[in-house]
Amino acid sequence: MPKNRRENNPFRHIRTEGTHYAEEIRLESWRLARPVRGLLHLFGCGESVFRPGAEIPIEHSYWAVQWITEGGGVLHCGGGRFRLRKGDVFLASPDSPYTFRLSQKDFLKKKYLLFDHGPLISLVGNQEALRRQDVLHPAEQGRIAGIFDRIQQTVSVRTPYQSVELSNLGYALFAELASQMGRDGKKGEFEMILEEIMSHLGAGYSLDTLAGKFHAGKRTLNRLFRKYVNCTPVQYLIRMRLEYAAQLLSLNTHDIQSVAEECGYRDAAFFSREFKRRYGVSPRDFHRKQLHAGGK
Repeated sequence: MPKNRRENNPFRHIRTEGTHYAEEIRLESWRLARPVRGLLHLFGCGESVFRPGAEIPIEHSYWAVQWITEGGGVLHCGGGRFRLRKGDVFLASPDSPYTFRLSQKDFLKKKYLLFDHGPLISLVGNQEALRRQDVLHPAEQGRIAGIFDRIQQTVSVRTPYQSVELSNLGYALFAELASQMGRDGKKGEFEMILEEIMSHLGAGYSLDTLAGKFHAGKRTLNRLFRKYVNCTPVQYLIRMRLEYAAQLLSLNTHDIQSVAEECGYRDAAFFSREFKRRYGVSPRDFHRKQLHAGGK
């Protein structure tokens, strides 16, 4: 019988402490054989406390969302100096160093989320509404707190759809921040298309049906996808389906036929050929390797 998946949660709990800081984080301890490039891959969430006199320089190759929950301090980034207060949000992009500095009277507590770098996180993280200011000041703090709480609950217990739920919650957080920062008009055309694809991976979408649904020409769709994700709409849809399939296969909760149908494939044999073309192994062999990698 398979192990209880609650006991095989890929997020391990880590505590660290130094002279001027203390930190608790839930960090993903193992990854899929290939990184998920088209979904928001949240691989860590935690809470930090910076004590008076702290000077904490940080640089990383991933995205981080930092939300100040108590106290304040000074943030130095991009040649600027910004006073942080309770409720502020700072989006730290990859390879962009920044430093938290606290006076002897300051105290700062923050929660943060870590996302692997990829096409979709670059798109949603660089929305105009989120880049008008270096530090965001969302007014409706309860909405931000609610999403952070749901993310913390989701990483605490392994469920069959944990990685997908975290991706959806991450997207919800960026959407909420963009909404509160006063995004004008409707969602960007490309954002709406991506959201539709990710929400309905099992639907029988094609270039024709996407063009019809969004009242856009095929050439326009091809241009948008090549600009933002460097592939055609159909290639992106196939990639998302197969990456979602890889997530499901890593969980030991679906048989091959069920995974195929969940991801929009009615023919399990065709699905297996497509999967092997992308990952180099059959769905069954991939499933076995992921169980072994996860410490079955």
